[in-house]
Amino acid sequence: MSGDKVISRNNYFPVFYNRICEAVKRREFWVDFLFIFCVGSFGLWVPPFIGWGPNSSFMGSFDVLIFGVATSSIIIGDRLFMSKDDDQKEMTSKAFIFFLCFFAIILYVKGANDTGGSYSVWSSLGLLLTVLMWFFHHVNRTEYDTQSAESALGGSL
Repeated sequence: MSGDKVISRNNYFPVFYNRICEAVKRREFWVDFLFIFCVGSFGLWVPPFIGWGPNSSFMGSFDVLIFGVATSSIIIGDRLFMSKDDDQKEMTSKAFIFFLCFFAIILYVKGANDTGGSYSVWSSLGLLLTVLMWFFHHVNRTEYDTQSAESALGGSL
């Protein structure tokens, strides 16, 4: 049975919505979010609050650029080496994530170039795209399928 192909009977978007509903109910989802975006972004928000250096600015565009590119790289690396069993719509998901990453990096670079390192709306938009990319990547896994085999993104065997 391991060589059998899985054929999707269900539409992608309702299944994705069901995965979102399942993910936000789980503690593991929120722990991952907390560590990636709160603990992982210490360099963005801690230095200005404790007065580290004269050039410390909240969400400085250079700091956001570094955090965003690093986070995007982790997401892309994880998606590239993800098992095909974990995402039946593998190419669609990869294309969407690469698309978001491409535009996020453009926004990061524009923000850094326009402001010279201080806060930038462009960098903040890039960070928002990175959060959306992480959310899409993290939720779009079979571990967040509901109990019904029919509702799995790949359908039934």
